[in-house]
Amino acid sequence: MNKKPKSVDAYIKAAPREAQAKLKHIRKIIKAAAPKATERISYGIPYYDHVGRLAYFMLARAHIGLYLMPPVVAKYRRELAGYATSKSTIRLPLGEKIPVMLVRKLIKASVAHNDARYNEKTCSRGHEFQKSSSQPVCPTCWPGRYRKKLVLRIRGNKAKGV
Repeated sequence: MNKKPKSVDAYIKAAPREAQAKLKHIRKIIKAAAPKATERISYGIPYYDHVGRLAYFMLARAHIGLYLMPPVVAKYRRELAGYATSKSTIRLPLGEKIPVMLVRKLIKASVAHNDARYNEKTCSRGHEFQKSSSQPVCPTCWPGRYRKKLVLRIRGNKAKGV
């Protein structure tokens, strides 16, 4: 897989034949657990988006890496004890069967995590507002940040004699 694939189908097709079935299986599990997720290639690997980052997967020499949000991996740490993990990575060995129920549970937990983050009613500074597609950022914080940048830009130009 030297060239970056343009689609998930191309990514799977470029993989060694013995790994293609497992990659297709992971893809099928993710699509079944998160039917509203959009699928594309990001950083040269399959990526799923559902109101934010949902999951990535990648073929390595001896495993398939499944990349999720760190809170989800931390929440299921006990169930993942039999697999090599890091903050946001789960390594599924190529020589073993894919743990379908576990992967499905992790993807559904990721969907729930993203939905909860999207439906938060307060920003990180505690201002109450309802996130929506038309208002994705806090209206109280954002203008302040924008004004600050604008003032600094104007002050910078005056200092330069512009």
